[in-house]
Amino acid sequence: MPRVDFYIVQGTTQDAQWQFACRLIEKAYKMGHHIYIHLNTQADAQLFDQLLWSFRADSFIPHHVLDREKASYPNNKVAIGWQDPAHPPYDVLINLANTIPEAFSHFNRVSEIVYGHEESRKNSRKNFMIYRESGYPLHTHDLRKTMRE
Repeated sequence: MPRVDFYIVQGTTQDAQWQFACRLIEKAYKMGHHIYIHLNTQADAQLFDQLLWSFRADSFIPHHVLDREKASYPNNKVAIGWQDPAHPPYDVLINLANTIPEAFSHFNRVSEIVYGHEESRKNSRKNFMIYRESGYPLHTHDLRKTMRE
């Protein structure tokens, strides 16, 4: 059963969510985790791919955009996609999509990142209820307080 963490970040744009996701991915990568980043669309996956290469000048996180049709799982520990990976070889899911991917229960950790846009909060509330009703352990981290202190 995965542990589910909700990170509430300061900011009202998707950029705030994605920037925090990059930092979280970097930390998990350095700890040796295999990470799958789930987005809404192929276009989002390609945009996030570019951001992960460039979000910080001194960061290097080898990754690839998952090609599900070819069942491509290169040796990279980080993959980006918009569809559920078949038999995911990853232990951490970073969910940046509006919905929960079907394969989420195959991961050890699931991270949902909430930003201040109403649609983001609405989707996150819905996801929180689904996880809670399914009995998954939930943890909430309000990073807005940390940013103010």
